[in-house]
Amino acid sequence: MTPVPKEDNKKDTKKFGTKKILIVAYYFPPLGGGGVPRPLKFCKYLPEFGWQPIVLTPKNGVGPVYDQTLLDELNSYKNVKVYRTLSFELGAIKKLVKLRISSLINYIKKFLGLKAQTISQSDDTKNRQSVNSSIRQSENSSIRQFINYIYNLLFEFQKFICIPDDKILWALPSIFSALRIIKKEKPDLIFATIPPYSNFVLAVLLKKLTGLNLIVDYRDPWNIPDTKKNILNFQLEKWCLKNSDKLTYVVPIIKDWLAEQFAINHIDFKLIYNGYDEDDYKDIEPIKFDKWTMIAGGDLYEADNIYFFKLLEDFLFEYPEIKKDFQLVICSNYQKWFDDYLKGTPIKENIINLGVLPKKEYLRYVKGADCACIFTYPNKYCKNHYYGLHGRAFDYLVFEKNIFVVGSENSTLFRFLTENSIEFEFVEKSNFRKFKEKLFTIYKRNYILNTKKIDKENFSRRNLSLAIINFLGK
Repeated sequence: MTPVPKEDNKKDTKKFGTKKILIVAYYFPPLGGGGVPRPLKFCKYLPEFGWQPIVLTPKNGVGPVYDQTLLDELNSYKNVKVYRTLSFELGAIKKLVKLRISSLINYIKKFLGLKAQTISQSDDTKNRQSVNSSIRQSENSSIRQFINYIYNLLFEFQKFICIPDDKILWALPSIFSALRIIKKEKPDLIFATIPPYSNFVLAVLLKKLTGLNLIVDYRDPWNIPDTKKNILNFQLEKWCLKNSDKLTYVVPIIKDWLAEQFAINHIDFKLIYNGYDEDDYKDIEPIKFDKWTMIAGGDLYEADNIYFFKLLEDFLFEYPEIKKDFQLVICSNYQKWFDDYLKGTPIKENIINLGVLPKKEYLRYVKGADCACIFTYPNKYCKNHYYGLHGRAFDYLVFEKNIFVVGSENSTLFRFLTENSIEFEFVEKSNFRKFKEKLFTIYKRNYILNTKKIDKENFSRRNLSLAIINFLGK
């Protein structure tokens, strides 16, 4: 029989209540990224209200970034157990193999290092070795390119055959381990946070095999209305929802979409926004910039976002005195179109591309910046809807940053900021005149966000966890 995976650490639970919740979360520390803080913070605060989190997550999961600070935070929590099982998706296997090879190479280097350094070589020998090394690197480059080509083909094939996503190669092999965990821990219910949507499939299977109630947490929609549906995905979501007891969601439009497509009258719903954790912002030393700084984190979207950078180019060349004192700091996933753009843009010296940073490091840049920019464009699968509510927005609110929103008034973010009386500057992505006016206003007048009207406590992770608990008790 499949043994129960060993939990990360055993915590003292003698003072803890009797209720337990099994959280199925693929994206979990040490992985970082936008989907990780939500389940992580639930694990932090649920014990305060009498629920012990038992987390099921992959041992070798792959995501946009590895964040050691989030893992350190997780390890500091009390009364949380984390069980990790192997994933067999291509990226996860690649990660596991690379770690094993890296460990072997480091061992060999350590074993041979001192002896290799004692070999004396003439300059001629060194030169020949340098040439041979270049040849080997060229050969390795060709081999590496071939391996990457094969890997990419396999990766595309995996995406094609895996329904609903490639994480199903973690979800299905984890069923037996999950059943052993349930037998050992005896949780009172199952909580699955999606995406990936394979979390939902695994949770439903566990519900049907154990009879436990299931709550699904929609961070992003699965099937979006008015799009070309994959019939298998659609039917799979329909089946999963049919077997769900309660549902939480991060933005109002998700519930509307679900009600439009599926029979969900049997499900209790609760809106639980993403939010902020007060502890994340303690002792954050701001980066000290020598220029006026705008920061943009999160998704850069597709190449359509080139409009923003073209407008920025025109703005900076129209105001050369601002160009000398302006910089845009980008903290986002790698995008090929953006990498290509940076190579040829005339404002290259005004853009600092840092990539995805660990949370604490990112907050240092946010705190030190003068303004925060958020993009709100259509989802690439659905050109008529703007459903995203960026978690970064809460970082900007806590630090009372000027917020510059570029995109559409139809976006969820625009409605959220407006309905909560949060002050911000907004411009459609292709409106140069308004773009110039708004950015000029923020820069010249140093506009400061008025936070007096904002009840930020409504969005604290602790209070949102309490809302979850109250919902569970209904």
